Amino acid sequence: MAMEHIGSMSGDGSAAVMTLTSVPDTYETLLLKGVGHTTYGSPSAASLRFNSDTGFNNSFLTGGRKNGATYATYSFAVSMAQFAFVPGTGETSVLAQIEMNIAGYRAAADQPGVCGWFSQSNYMDDSSADTQLIYTGWYDGSNVDITTISFHLSDGNWGSSSKFDLYGRTGP
Repeated sequence: MAMEHIGSMSGDGSAAVMTLTSVPDTYETLLLKGVGHTTYGSPSAASLRFNSDTGFNNSFLTGGRKNGATYATYSFAVSMAQFAFVPGTGETSVLAQIEMNIAGYRAAADQPGVCGWFSQSNYMDDSSADTQLIYTGWYDGSNVDITTISFHLSDGNWGSSSKFDLYGRTGP
């Protein structure tokens, strides 16, 4: 199994949305890796949207530890699915490390069913703010290939150190 770089998206402090377009349907699965933070003073929820679809076609489950306590939540049939919490400017120079695996993204091509994904995000600063969360979700977007992935922040903009790379896996 080989990995091929597909594209990158980076924050510059001026936009709450980052988008990767023209995702090819030539890979078995996708892997997205990167780091992120917000220009907002507090941590911000990061959510994803596939194919610019504003319908209620996303669902997700979250579990782990957030700020010293057990954290769990879920949302079904929402317009965007949360995949991470990222630190804000109130944290001391930290970035959230994020990794996401995406399967079933070629629904129209040869992977019928829903697109499923799994991600983890974590960060810790020296003032007791911490996040170690695992997410799983699915997108039921009318049996079409995923060609666009966008990341949205609930508060603030993607900071200038935010960067994500998308890779495609070939082979079984």
